[in-house]
Amino acid sequence: MSQIIKPYDGVGEFLDKLLEKKINFGIVTNGSHYQYEKIKNTGLENKYNFVIAAEIFGHLKPKKEIFIETLRQLNLTLKEVENVVFIGDNPYTDIIGAQSVGFKTIWISMGREYPKDLQPPDYIIRNFKELNMLSSKEIVVPNNLLNVAHKKKGVKAGIVNAGKHLPML
Repeated sequence: MSQIIKPYDGVGEFLDKLLEKKINFGIVTNGSHYQYEKIKNTGLENKYNFVIAAEIFGHLKPKKEIFIETLRQLNLTLKEVENVVFIGDNPYTDIIGAQSVGFKTIWISMGREYPKDLQPPDYIIRNFKELNMLSSKEIVVPNNLLNVAHKKKGVKAGIVNAGKHLPML
């Protein structure tokens, strides 16, 4: 039996704005085929352009291969890596992995401190709602990746957008 999973506040609104602006993005998750059902159960189905489930793909975050595949899904090359910002909540899999191929990074702290022994992300925000505040203040975020972490039995996923600088939403 499927269970409805509620995404964090601000996630749906942020994705709607990306779709409205026709910004290319998708989901990158360290999960299996089951993640597709979990994503569907959030009500966020059809709010992304692609999904990469790492267990199916064969490489988990933070391995470079999954981030390189993300670029391929975005129709970008390693030479265009500066056009992607990865937004995630796990410093060890999301941020370090994304930095390893040259993505800009935004870490969603959710009340936690960033590990002092790691290279810091380019930006730190407290929660998903702040993604909307960043864009409304016209802070330039060149293509973002949002980690959709769910409150119940969490889907940990990265949502990527590629192309031009994130417009004011």
